[in-house]
Amino acid sequence: LLILKKTFYKKIKIIHCRGLYPAILGLILKKLKKTKLIYDMRGFGVEEKIDNKAINLNSFFGKALFRILKYLEKKVIMTSDEIVVLTNRAKQHLQKNYIIKSEITVIPCSVNYDKFDSDKYKNLKLKLHRRLKLTENPKILIYIGSFGEYYLHEDIFNIFEKLNENISNLYFLIVTNDKKSFQSITKYNRLINK
Repeated sequence: LLILKKTFYKKIKIIHCRGLYPAILGLILKKLKKTKLIYDMRGFGVEEKIDNKAINLNSFFGKALFRILKYLEKKVIMTSDEIVVLTNRAKQHLQKNYIIKSEITVIPCSVNYDKFDSDKYKNLKLKLHRRLKLTENPKILIYIGSFGEYYLHEDIFNIFEKLNENISNLYFLIVTNDKKSFQSITKYNRLINK
């Protein structure tokens, strides 16, 4: 209600919503104020809620919530003026499963290496190796990003453990702002302390 109150009397032409829940409000604004809606969906939020057990499909409430959210998601997808996804596969999934009249833009979470001068970073790389006390010519598997409850910690560490069995001089570097989440995964100390 606060968003509707704050925006109702303003001349807004485009609203950009990242994720399903803001996009539901964006859909309301689109209808009331005739704004354009950019749905930056990033991922498939409803399915993610099942994966992280926030929605239990074995319960009546879980099934009802799932149906309501899927209905709202479909409305947002089909009425958005632009949709942003992370992968071409996500784009193909939407085109296959929904009637979409809008543009779908793929903006991957990655780096365009052409925009970075690798020579400039060689010294920084060496300093980082020394600071982390890594051996010469280390092979580093890097995890960058959130480390909260939605992520498959066990799978991530199992992959590293399997790779570590077959690749010598391998290190696993985790770069995250989720300090609390990271500190709570003490069961992986066998790898962290290696």
